[in-house]
Amino acid sequence: MKIFIRGLTACAMRKADIGRYKDCLKSGGHKIIDDPQNSDIIMVWTCAFRKDYRENSIRVLNKYKEINNKRVIACGCLPSINPALLKEKFNGESFEWKNDQRALAKLFNTDLSKAKRYFVEKALGVPIEDYKAQHPGIKTTHCDQFVKLFITEGCNFKCTYCAETLAFPIFKSFPLNELVAKFKRVVNKFEEKRVVLHGDCVGEYGKDIDSSLIELIEKLLNTAPDVKIGIRNLYPGNFIEYYEELMHLIEKRDLFLLETPIQSASDDVLKLMGRKYRQRDLKRIFDGLTDSGFKEFETHILVGFPSETDEQFQETVNFITHYKPKYVLISGYMGSPLLKSAELPGQIDEETIRSRVLSAYEAINKMGVICNYNMCDLCKERFDSSYVDGLIYQ
Repeated sequence: MKIFIRGLTACAMRKADIGRYKDCLKSGGHKIIDDPQNSDIIMVWTCAFRKDYRENSIRVLNKYKEINNKRVIACGCLPSINPALLKEKFNGESFEWKNDQRALAKLFNTDLSKAKRYFVEKALGVPIEDYKAQHPGIKTTHCDQFVKLFITEGCNFKCTYCAETLAFPIFKSFPLNELVAKFKRVVNKFEEKRVVLHGDCVGEYGKDIDSSLIELIEKLLNTAPDVKIGIRNLYPGNFIEYYEELMHLIEKRDLFLLETPIQSASDDVLKLMGRKYRQRDLKRIFDGLTDSGFKEFETHILVGFPSETDEQFQETVNFITHYKPKYVLISGYMGSPLLKSAELPGQIDEETIRSRVLSAYEAINKMGVICNYNMCDLCKERFDSSYVDGLIYQ
């Protein structure tokens, strides 16, 4: 069977799953092709963690549905995060992410449970700006210029606004020895000197296998002492949990990149978000990073959360402009009907959210911080571009 696959997913972990499914389908005798017109079936891995991604997924599904009345299947997060929207806007089949292995196995008569897990994604091999100039139609991010080592999947936290937890698998740490072996292989094969630890919830690594994030980092550094480690998606609560150990690694210059999404600096908003830390914890983290001279730290903020006042919004902006991280992603709150945050009082209208996003961007960008937000042209480009194929390997 000839299969066309389109990946709209925003997260590296889901992209890795698509890659291993492709390999498994090909090994089962099927052909993955690049032209939807000539395919027997079209599969779209949707993304639905935010309203704009949900709308884009619906648009793409219906676009492919118009191609000679092709059989189009909606996979990925949307069938789990907002099944009502999918049913209303798309007249076609769908597979829930958590059950897609069984559904795909039945459809293609291929055992996807045997699909080998990807642990590593290779780097682009050239500076990110050069790659973008050479490949304007391909989605790339700052982190794509580094090797990624996937260490966890799923998330242990229950943030009230997070749609991804509706589709995530149960939290799992990948085996310590396997990760060390993959790390050693990629460092030796490609002579890499910088590797980024990646996952849905990296700070929780090891809690289900009697290990820890710190133990993993120490073993990786013992394997290749001259390699520097980056950490993406480190929950601030986990940073506090391992504060002394992480600051020691920073002081030794063993870390070259650190991303810890704060979402807000207002205690009241953080409480409503279900985030298990407060502003005093964030100050401890960012004071430590600043005092150590560490410059390569990044964060995310979420603007317009239900009941957020102008004063609470400004509190977050002031926090960012005071500490001046290297990069900030600003997201406007976009609810989903199945989330706890959708039931909170004080829902804020889109016009106010847009105004706050732009205000935050102007204030933060003015301080010399690299800043992106979910309504700018840079973010809009992602919907019309494609992912890099073939970067992921085992």
